[in-house]
Amino acid sequence: MRLNVLFCRYVARDSAIHRMDPRIKISCMMAFIVLAFVASGFLGMAMLVLAITLAIILAKLKPSELLGALAPLLVLLAFPLVFNILFITEGDVLFNIGFLTFTNIGISRALYMTLRLLILFTAGSLLTLTTTNIELCDAVASMLKPFTRFGVPAYEIALMVSIALRFVPLLAKTYERIYKSLLARGANLGRGGPIARIKALVPVLTALFASAFRQSEELGIAMESRCYNGAARTHYRIMSTSRRDYIAIASMLALTLSLIILRGIGL
Repeated sequence: MRLNVLFCRYVARDSAIHRMDPRIKISCMMAFIVLAFVASGFLGMAMLVLAITLAIILAKLKPSELLGALAPLLVLLAFPLVFNILFITEGDVLFNIGFLTFTNIGISRALYMTLRLLILFTAGSLLTLTTTNIELCDAVASMLKPFTRFGVPAYEIALMVSIALRFVPLLAKTYERIYKSLLARGANLGRGGPIARIKALVPVLTALFASAFRQSEELGIAMESRCYNGAARTHYRIMSTSRRDYIAIASMLALTLSLIILRGIGL
């Protein structure tokens, strides 16, 4: 099983989105998440899709790279799609397949919820594809710095975010290596029914968790040996906002205002 995905990985490009202040990119992603729930109709969702499509074009990302980042998350789209289609019986009946009844409201809600989740996943993937782990770590620390006076461990939280993002592709590579090594030793991992395949994955997951604990222990020892204490660090590159960042902020404010107006008039 080859996990050829770009989930939580950075793709180097020379684009306007890559050059944006990472703090602005994080703020825009959080705004997209909120706006995905503010949008009350398909017109509002279409505006969000258009905005995020424009961001993808400006980031100069290939469709294969975006799909590679979304691949591990696409399976989650099946739950709202199937649940709403199969279990919502309100509205006009369109057709029946056996004991299953498909209505216009059920299909409409299924498509709406699936599109909303897809927007959320795409916004998060766009952030990780265009921002390095170091930039994300520094941006989170900078955004949480005002809360340090209230006892919030800003730098520790930023470090945890950076380590978590770094470990995701690392675990994916480890899983692929363990899977292939077991296949080379004659393990029967891809045959039989669903229950048999799940049972066959137990040794793979066991080895994966053991490797994850070992790597985290080695990381902790390395940090202690370098006397890391969570204090603020100096930076080679100082984050600063530019005209493109102000354009992004203005665009998000205009989009937010438009969706609020559409929601107010019931569209």
